[in-house]
Amino acid sequence: MKLCKKFIITILVITLPVLSACNSGHEKESSTKTTDNLNSKNDMSAGFLPGYSNSGGNNSSNEETHTTASPAITIIPELRDEEDAVVIKTSDLDYTGKLILNGSSASSSGKNITISGTTATITAGGTYHITGKLTEGQLIIDASDNKKVTLVFDNIEMNNSSAPCIHVLNTKKLVVILEDNSLNTLNCTAVLDGETTETDAAFYSKEDLVLKGSGKLTITSASNGITSNDSLEIYDGTYEINAGNNGLKGKDNVYIENCDITITAENDGIKSTNSEDSALGYVAITSGNINITASGDGIQAETSAFVSGGTISIVSGGGSANAAKASQGQQFNPFWGQMGGNTQTTDETSCKGIKAGVDITIDAGTINIDSADDTLHSNTNMTINGGKFTLSSGDDGMHSDTLLTINGGTINVAKSYEGIESADMIFNDGYITITANDDGINAAGGNDDSQAGGMWGGDRFNPMGEAGNQSVTINGGYIYMNTSGDGLDSNGNIYMNGGTVMVNGPTNSGNGSLDFGGTFAYNGGSLIVSGSSGMLQTPTTNSSSAKSVCIVFTSTITADSVIKIEDENGKEILAYSSPKAYNALIVGSSLFEEGKTYKIYTNGTYTEGTVVNGVYSGGSYSGTEYATITISGSVTTHGSGGGMNPGGNFGGGGMRPGGNMGGGMRPGGR
Repeated sequence: MKLCKKFIITILVITLPVLSACNSGHEKESSTKTTDNLNSKNDMSAGFLPGYSNSGGNNSSNEETHTTASPAITIIPELRDEEDAVVIKTSDLDYTGKLILNGSSASSSGKNITISGTTATITAGGTYHITGKLTEGQLIIDASDNKKVTLVFDNIEMNNSSAPCIHVLNTKKLVVILEDNSLNTLNCTAVLDGETTETDAAFYSKEDLVLKGSGKLTITSASNGITSNDSLEIYDGTYEINAGNNGLKGKDNVYIENCDITITAENDGIKSTNSEDSALGYVAITSGNINITASGDGIQAETSAFVSGGTISIVSGGGSANAAKASQGQQFNPFWGQMGGNTQTTDETSCKGIKAGVDITIDAGTINIDSADDTLHSNTNMTINGGKFTLSSGDDGMHSDTLLTINGGTINVAKSYEGIESADMIFNDGYITITANDDGINAAGGNDDSQAGGMWGGDRFNPMGEAGNQSVTINGGYIYMNTSGDGLDSNGNIYMNGGTVMVNGPTNSGNGSLDFGGTFAYNGGSLIVSGSSGMLQTPTTNSSSAKSVCIVFTSTITADSVIKIEDENGKEILAYSSPKAYNALIVGSSLFEEGKTYKIYTNGTYTEGTVVNGVYSGGSYSGTEYATITISGSVTTHGSGGGMNPGGNFGGGGMRPGGNMGGGMRPGGR
């Protein structure tokens, strides 16, 4: 769990649209019949399934509902240059000059082209056609009239062992059109770093650079593949880049639309570096297919990263299997909240999937990332409005230093150290599944500038675990977690007003399926939380308006064993199994009514029904009656985890920071 003091952000609830019953967990049909049928298909478990709009409680009467008006969904700003995006038919062009590459020489026709040995220079604005092969040479763009230069690449091959193949010194803008069906190649073996040398790429431009057309450009470079010292815009075409440093670099911005791009880079795949102007330094992808294998970051934006479509696949830092946390030689480290390690695979290199110095905004698209460090990382805010995500991380699946808002999308954090982390988080909609070696959702904050004990980013700014101002607000959506550490964790408060949250939490007593330093105001939605009882916490009694029950079982419920809760009329409230053993279960639902009695069954099986992420419906249950409970107040408890605190919190014999009882002090205080 990661600790830092930040501020609470308030937000209005939005209406939860019906999600499709998609499932990244297990969904199966059961056809085994049973004669011991306690409830024949008379169930209401659908309230815990994806796609069910959940609300409950009396939100208007509770000051801690923590809801405000719905935010306007952030749309990617208009970054497209309409003039540059226009498709040009090369057959319609009137060429100013033509350049023919002839192995160890070159020739030209027309005007504004000079040739010196194997170096050709375009000296003025205009439109130029280039074809042929140059075994060792260079093309220089130096338009003294500072007008736009347009180049048509028609099956060119250029090689250079000492300088860029193409060097743009002066022009208003360079536009490169890849001729239809053309195959174009740049090979640069020179090591160019941009510091001891003026240039740093096989294709280097000091001016704005636009690439378009339906042909293909292949670049092999010992340095960067393409660098623009101003903006870099790519609208069409196929690009294959193998770079000894960065693949694509646009200082002011990188804009990508309708391209097929494959990058293998020894440093970052795509990056923008302008730190002087807050309106620049961004990377925007609107469509296309982007495949990146990078030793550093997949995509790095100095300011903002925008995605509104396309398919992006990234492997960074060797992938999650190469994570720094995959360490040996365990040592105690109080900043980790667990036992730490003394080895890591990298020291300073950032190996994130998509990283932004300010904001990340994703509206749509398919994003697949396998990264040694965070898969998505923002130094300030992150907003997810839609898209389909498959994320495998050696650290955080999603990390934002300040505020992370999810308004939609299908998000599968298939592997992580911590699933989703920010100082403050707001979940309005979306289908989210998380698998985490530590915490699933963690409101703590911090940044990756402070490392601790072999971790990528220590993020430990509150090591003694005092309650802070961090918060998690859940207004809608579906969230499923399978965690080895804490499940739903906030150094401050948790506010749940709608949606569905399922936590298959820790089996060890040093972590809690729910973990909060302030209060948990449960005001609506469906809640299922299972795990160990050593650090047990429940929703806070005097802060919650919706009903929940907490059951601490006298013996462990084994993995995949089905329990059931039914009402006085025999209607099924919930039939549930966890993939892990547990002895504490918390269930919250609008179906619980004050003063009504409910029966709990254990050691059961379920037949002729469907199971989605452990929730069964539409079938028959057979099991053993365990207990009867009567709803009284916002939190009803049955059993004990070692002593109950005010507000419905149980403990196992040791004081946790903040006055919550637990099974002994955990490293880091949480």
